[in-house]
Amino acid sequence: MSAVLDIFIPGTGPLYRLDARVKLVLLAVFSVAVFFIESWRGLGIAFLLLLAAAMAGRLPCRRLLLTAAPVCAILLFIVACNSVINVENGSALASYTGVSAGFAEGLPPIAIAGSIAFSPQGCMHGLFYACRIVLIVWASFVLVFSTPATKITDALRSLLSPLRWLHFPVKDAAMVCALVLRFIPLAYASYLGLRRAQLSRGATYDQGGLLKRVLAHASLFIPLIVSLFRQANRLADAMDARCYGSDRQSHLNSGKLRPADVAVLLLGVLALFFLAFFL
Repeated sequence: MSAVLDIFIPGTGPLYRLDARVKLVLLAVFSVAVFFIESWRGLGIAFLLLLAAAMAGRLPCRRLLLTAAPVCAILLFIVACNSVINVENGSALASYTGVSAGFAEGLPPIAIAGSIAFSPQGCMHGLFYACRIVLIVWASFVLVFSTPATKITDALRSLLSPLRWLHFPVKDAAMVCALVLRFIPLAYASYLGLRRAQLSRGATYDQGGLLKRVLAHASLFIPLIVSLFRQANRLADAMDARCYGSDRQSHLNSGKLRPADVAVLLLGVLALFFLAFFL
């Protein structure tokens, strides 16, 4: 089996030195701010801010751009639904308002068949919403590319610590998030290993139509699930052997933010607030 796919990309730069808690807060604020932006100029500035963050960490931009490829198939459906209108009543099959249509603002619809027509304005509205989602996807990968899973877990534990007053299981919630981040590449690595084993036995997965290919992959589901359950069982035994659940656990992080981290956090929140409400 191949090595486990690692999402984190080791590197140097200001983005790597930034505290994980600051990056998590900025990601949350960025995700909210993007949905308040109503102009293409604002989206463009948000993209430039995201590009500046990626360049600060010297992240591979090509790999970052390709991360949105699986989401694009779903987003194309959103764009298509907003592009089709019924000319008779002037309503779109799926209509969103409150965002800019850019150069397509006010352009008349183009007839397709009967009362169904293509709306350039509706198409740009759908594309606007799709770009919002893509920006959030890219921002999420900027975080996971530049931050190890252990630091993300510690940051979540620290940010959720005030909820302990409400008897919320902060430590368990942070551990679940860490396990999710870890098991995604583990599941992918297990899938690759099983697929190669089946290919060595003469199985084919790239022949025939789409339905035939999907049914061919069904032979991998049962062994993949069994493999994941075995790994989960070994993980549970390892956590039990290390006395997970004990109240007397500690970690090496100091928990203090540097002045530079606080400055970046304040400047980032102010910039995103201005971007969301004034552009």
